[in-house]
Amino acid sequence: MRRLLPLLIWILLSPLSLMAGPLRLGLAVTGGDSLLEAASSCIDLVFSSIQPSVAFEEAQRAREDDAWRRTLDTEQHQALREERAPRSLEREPYIPYYETEAVYEIIPVTAQDDFIASADSSMIAYNMSSSALDAFFIFSVTDADGLDMFSISYSFDGVTEELYSALCLPGTYEDLLPEATAVLLGHFSDGLGLVDLSAFPPSCQVLDEEGNVLESAPGGLLVMEDGGHSLRVLADHYEPLDLSFTVSEGAVTVLEGGLEPLPVGTVTITATPVDATLSLFGVEMPSLPLSASFQGGAVLATISKEGFAPTTLQLDGGQDFVSVTLRPQWMADDGRVREAKDRMYRSMRNSLLSFGLYVAMSAIGNIYSDASPWTDAFGVLAGGVAVVNLVDFIYDCISYYDTAKQVYLQE
Repeated sequence: MRRLLPLLIWILLSPLSLMAGPLRLGLAVTGGDSLLEAASSCIDLVFSSIQPSVAFEEAQRAREDDAWRRTLDTEQHQALREERAPRSLEREPYIPYYETEAVYEIIPVTAQDDFIASADSSMIAYNMSSSALDAFFIFSVTDADGLDMFSISYSFDGVTEELYSALCLPGTYEDLLPEATAVLLGHFSDGLGLVDLSAFPPSCQVLDEEGNVLESAPGGLLVMEDGGHSLRVLADHYEPLDLSFTVSEGAVTVLEGGLEPLPVGTVTITATPVDATLSLFGVEMPSLPLSASFQGGAVLATISKEGFAPTTLQLDGGQDFVSVTLRPQWMADDGRVREAKDRMYRSMRNSLLSFGLYVAMSAIGNIYSDASPWTDAFGVLAGGVAVVNLVDFIYDCISYYDTAKQVYLQE
């Protein structure tokens, strides 16, 4: 007894910092892996959409407290058996499940199908304890006079309740999953409903009122707040579709609407010279003239030929006939020649001005040699500037000649 007293005092005085970990959700199914995968997707969609729950946090604390008590008991019994004092154990800091990286984890549980289908209380209690679970889900498909009974049960805090059940044709329980998921959303949250977009191609984009792309869950399911909403559906080769609808809490809203195919445009393209090449999407097409049909938005086409400047066209289905005349490459590069010629003319102007200034300073110095001694210095400066401008003019003349030869003679 004297050995137990220090242990009891240490337990009472030790800080109650609890261990961290995600919410542990047990899942038992009947029917094999296909139902297990469907049930996991359903729970994933629900628990990734709902807000943190005080009840779940208390269950997590209780589970961690129970695990800590078992740890202390184990250490106490080990110390008594080894006739030593219990070691001082330190608990990890507590982090709520909604602040952990995983938030929640689904723990598959195996049991006999009849125990699972009947939501046997002893089976649930055993797995809740042995697997350290916070909550327990049961998805079952059972025979009901030639039909299938699909049901979902939920156990939490010692209470088991059936959340959903419906009859369906054998092998068609998956058709009930959107409705069942919406019921679960309504049970675990306020103001959330489900939108079913499965009628549209999986590759389509769904935009909200602000133009943001919405990511739907597998099966085309989208969680939204209850109330009125507007969405735009975009798909390749189809006209945009605008939808307005109302979402109800705990219910599924099925969106339907035929996507209208975009009109098919046909355009005939000719080019001069006639042996020019047409490229669509980077692929060279047969020789022109050519009639091309396309569906969708604008299509970029490039017409090219050696020795000519390529031309890019935008075909949007509104044209019936397009004719293109390619410009020779030298005409397309004519701007280089004009630029070189302008530089030469500027250099010639500067040279003439500087030489004119030099002549003027020399004349003033000769005429007024006694009255204007400063003209000699200015004359020397003007002469130096004139020589520099002359060299610049000669260089620009050579550059203009070389540019013109490259452009016009293609050398």
